[in-house]
Amino acid sequence: MSFFNRVSAICPYCKIHVNFSWISSDDNGGEIEDYSEDYFKNEKGIWVIGVCPSCKNCVLLNGYESSNKFILTKTYPFPLPSVVDERIPEKIKKDLEEAKLCFSVGAINASSGMCRKALQRACKEKGATKKELYDQIDEITTKGVISNDLRELAQSVRLIGNDGVHPNDDEVSKEDAEEILNLAEQFLDIIFVAPAKVKEIKERKEKK
Repeated sequence: MSFFNRVSAICPYCKIHVNFSWISSDDNGGEIEDYSEDYFKNEKGIWVIGVCPSCKNCVLLNGYESSNKFILTKTYPFPLPSVVDERIPEKIKKDLEEAKLCFSVGAINASSGMCRKALQRACKEKGATKKELYDQIDEITTKGVISNDLRELAQSVRLIGNDGVHPNDDEVSKEDAEEILNLAEQFLDIIFVAPAKVKEIKERKEKK
């Protein structure tokens, strides 16, 4: 059986979305090919080695065969879903990166909890002084830091994050965790990244 398709995924090393090429196995150390006949198969599926065309690092790909194509299900090492913008304050950025890493390995509750932590750090960064996160979100809304629509987004992140860290009957689903991860990043982009971009544009215009 030969797989004639390359596999598209995020490289865990350079964090770029690429089409992996196949690595063949032979006495000369292997070659990079457009298709592969070299694979290992067991009850966990098919295992092949791919190489990133950008950074040249190799990854282990796990999946299954369908219509003579390799369908990817897992990548090892686990890649982060996407790169976090450098313009987000460092501690908050690390919280969001950890949330993404947790989600990528199936630690759903931990991912939601880290989203909540990133949100609370962001509120404090923007001047919140109240004790509870619910009140902190309302506080920065009243101060005009965020809009009412953004307040609702933040409260959604808080609620799912609470379910992830508190021992209650509400389970966090993978779908909820992914949505909250996306919402948390959107929130941080709006309050940190967007203003930084505007500042950069103004500085470029002033230099001209």
